Amino acid sequence: MADKFEENFLRTFLLVMKFGTMVLQQQIVFELYQKWQTVLDFLKEKKHDILHLTLGKHNCCVSNCQTKRSSGLPKRLLSVMYQNVNRSCATRFAYHCSCYFTPKTDVSTWDITLTSRLLLEYFVKDPSLKQDIENLRAHRNCLCHPEKPGMDEKEFGKIWGEVSCTIKDIARKCEQWFSYYIEKEVDFLECNPISSTELDRTKDVWMKINKADGDELTELPNLISELISSLHKENTEMKNITWYAEYSLQSHCKKKDYTEPERAMKHSLKQLEEYKTICVVGNAGSGKTRFCLELMSQFQKKHPDLIALILTDSNEWRKLEFNQKTIIFIDDVIGRSNLDNDAFNSWRRVFDLMSCRLGSVYIIFALRNCIWQLKKHDLIEYSLFSLNDPVDLSGSEFAMTSEEKLKMLKTFCIKYGVKIDYPLPLEKVSRSTDSDVKRINFETLNTIANMELRKGFPYQCVMFFSRANYIREESNFFYKQCFYHEKEQVDDILRREKYLHYAVLIFFFLKGQCFTRDEILQSQPEISIIAELLKRPEGPFMFLSENGHGRTPVQCRESYEKIKKLWVKRTCVKWSDDNFIHWY
Repeated sequence: MADKFEENFLRTFLLVMKFGTMVLQQQIVFELYQKWQTVLDFLKEKKHDILHLTLGKHNCCVSNCQTKRSSGLPKRLLSVMYQNVNRSCATRFAYHCSCYFTPKTDVSTWDITLTSRLLLEYFVKDPSLKQDIENLRAHRNCLCHPEKPGMDEKEFGKIWGEVSCTIKDIARKCEQWFSYYIEKEVDFLECNPISSTELDRTKDVWMKINKADGDELTELPNLISELISSLHKENTEMKNITWYAEYSLQSHCKKKDYTEPERAMKHSLKQLEEYKTICVVGNAGSGKTRFCLELMSQFQKKHPDLIALILTDSNEWRKLEFNQKTIIFIDDVIGRSNLDNDAFNSWRRVFDLMSCRLGSVYIIFALRNCIWQLKKHDLIEYSLFSLNDPVDLSGSEFAMTSEEKLKMLKTFCIKYGVKIDYPLPLEKVSRSTDSDVKRINFETLNTIANMELRKGFPYQCVMFFSRANYIREESNFFYKQCFYHEKEQVDDILRREKYLHYAVLIFFFLKGQCFTRDEILQSQPEISIIAELLKRPEGPFMFLSENGHGRTPVQCRESYEKIKKLWVKRTCVKWSDDNFIHWY
C-alpha cells in the first residue's frame, strides 16, 4: 500500500498525465474547429512539415526542399499520427519520406510531448498560452523520470497548485463546457481519496514510462490510454455529453433573462409527458434553444430521476449508456439556415433506434421552420415526429404574447441597467439628467412589445440591449432589423442560386412596378424560368411578357443589353454571370 508521500506523487502524476493530456488534445481539436478543419484535414495538409520536425540534419525525398528541419519531435511519434511511416518513394530516403503517410485521426492516443509540440509549432500565438503549455510539458518531464515516486506535503502543495492552475488556464481557452468539466474533475481528484487499486494502476503505468527506453517508448500512447481508461468507471464520451448538458442548463438558469411563452410551455410539458417526444420549430431567433433548455429544466423538476443530455451529432447516440431514465435535447437536428442532407441521412439511421427507447427516454427536437417545411414529409414517416404536431414558437398559437414580450423587455432592462421612465403627472416628474444612465420610455417598450416581427423577438431583444446606441434608436431598431432580416434571407438564397439575383433584377425591370413580399413569392415560377434562361446566354435569350394568352417566352436580346448597360451605369459593378453581387 502506498504511503502518504507516494500517494502525493501519484496523485500529481495522475493529474498531469490524465487531465494535462486531455486539455492539450482538446486544445488541438478546438483550434482546428476555429479554422473549419478536422484532424484528418490537418494531418493531410501538414504531413510533410511534420516529417521535417523529426529529420534533424537529414534531407527528405523532395529535391531542393526549403522546409525548415529540426529535431523537435521524436521520430517514434510519427507512427502515432500516421500509418505507413516506414514506406518511402525511394530506398535512399527510407524513414525520410512522407509520400505514403496515411493519417490516424484518434487524438486520444497523442501524449503531451506530441500535442505540445504541434500546438506550439502550428497553432498557438498567445504568449500566455504558450507559456502554460511549456510549463505543463516541463512538469510532465519531471514527474516521469525521478528515481522513485515520493513527494512531501510542502512540495505536493506547491506543484499541485502550479499544475492544476496551468491545466485550468489551458482548458479555459477551449469551449466553456469543457473548462467547466475539467475544473470539476480536477477539484474532485484533489479533494477525494483514490482507492488502492487505482493507485496501484497509476504506479504501474508510471514505472513502465519511467523505465521505457528507445523502442519501448513507442508503447507510450498505449500506456497513457491505459492509464486514463483504467480510471474511468464511466464511458469518457458519455461523461463529456453529460457535463455539456449540465453546463448548458446551469448557464441558461444563471442568466435569469428568459421569459417563456406560457401557452407553448404548458402544451409542451403535457405533450412530452404523454408522447415521450416533442418537436419545437420556429423562425431564426425565436428562442427555440432557450425554450427547449427551459422545457428540460422544468421537466426534470417534475421527474428528478431523469438525466439531461444534449446531443450535437448522430454518432453520440451510440455512445449513450441507458442505465438511467434520460431526457435528451437535439438542437438544429438537420441543419440551420440550409438543409444538411448528410446530417439528415445520418440521423434517420438513428430515429428507429430512438423509437425503441421511448419507454425510458424523453426526446426534444428543435428545428427551424424552413427546415421543417422542407423535410416534413420525410420526418413524419418516423413515429418520433408523427405522434403529435410540432410546437411552432413563431406561429399564432404558441408565439409570445404582447404581455410576455413586455415582461422580457423589463427583464432585460434590469439585467443591463436600463432605467424605465414611466408616465407620471407633470407635478411629480423628477427624473435624473445624468447622461451616463441608459433610459427608455415605458411607452416605447409597449410599442416594441406589440410589434409583429419577422425575426424572432428573443434574438432581437439580445441585440437591442447589447449596445447603448441601439437602445437610443428605440423602436426604430426593431423596424430596421426586420428589413435586415429580409436582406439576409435574400442574400442566403442568392449565394446558393448563382443566376437568381439577375433573374429577380430583370423581373423587376420588366414589370416596372413595386411589389410586396407576398407578390414576389407568388411570382416565383416566372423568376425561376428567367433564371433557367439566364444559364444559356449564348443561345436565344428569352423573357416573359404579357400577351393575349398569358405569359409566354419572347425574343428580347435588345432589352437584355439595355438592362446590362443600365445596371453598370447605376451600380458601377461589372455585369457578370460568374460573379455574385451582394445587395446593400
